[in-house]
Amino acid sequence: ELIAEEEDLVYKLKLAPGESHTIFLKIPYLCLLTQAEIATLREKDFCQEQKEVIAFWEDRLSQATELKLPDQDLEDFYRALITHILINDEYEIGSDRIQGRVASFNYGNYSNETIMQVLELDRRGMHDLARRHLEIFLHYQGSVALRGNFKSKEGVFYGAGGYECGHYNQHHGWVLWGLAEHYRFTGDRDWLRQISDKLVAGCDWVIREREATKRLDSQGNKVLEYGFLPAGSLEDVTDYYYWISTNALTSRGLSGAAA
Repeated sequence: ELIAEEEDLVYKLKLAPGESHTIFLKIPYLCLLTQAEIATLREKDFCQEQKEVIAFWEDRLSQATELKLPDQDLEDFYRALITHILINDEYEIGSDRIQGRVASFNYGNYSNETIMQVLELDRRGMHDLARRHLEIFLHYQGSVALRGNFKSKEGVFYGAGGYECGHYNQHHGWVLWGLAEHYRFTGDRDWLRQISDKLVAGCDWVIREREATKRLDSQGNKVLEYGFLPAGSLEDVTDYYYWISTNALTSRGLSGAAA
């Protein structure tokens, strides 16, 4: 039984001999609030705060593409997806860049997942937000090496200012593909010129690293992995193997960095 006693909440129950009872408390954030902060919170009106939050999100979502369908569930799901993206992604401290994340709390920036979100933002006409997600990978290009038998990290897309996560050798290819798709959606040639040196560096990384697998066997035939990127880990498979992704096959070679 949960009872309010003056300003405190008290949980009371009676247990018979040998009986047990479990209580789970889920606290998303644990903050040491000052008395002034506590007093300010107590002055707030829940109903008014609720209306303001709803109004904020209704306005935010009105800026994105909407679907009008005969099925309300599909409309709601489409709308809920963009809400999930906007809530979970984080603004990088000290910049306008945005860290893409598909989950809350302790979760990193997985390039493949972020690029999926970037494409969703672009499809809904939210190009500025999409570009600020991509800026993370452009800014931190070459800062962190992928896990694999690679010779260098120069030009590789993976680093995310400490948010980089997962031993996914597909990171690089996904980012290259995402940059290309963003240009396809926006047609912004000025932006493409501004990042052209980074695109070239990313492609050069692929060209250099592929040289390691261009070998012949004892009979003078090309080895099975000829022309692939060096072996490395991929997603939850951390053993080193040679990989190739569908992006590499369908994007006319631009994302051939996908291991």
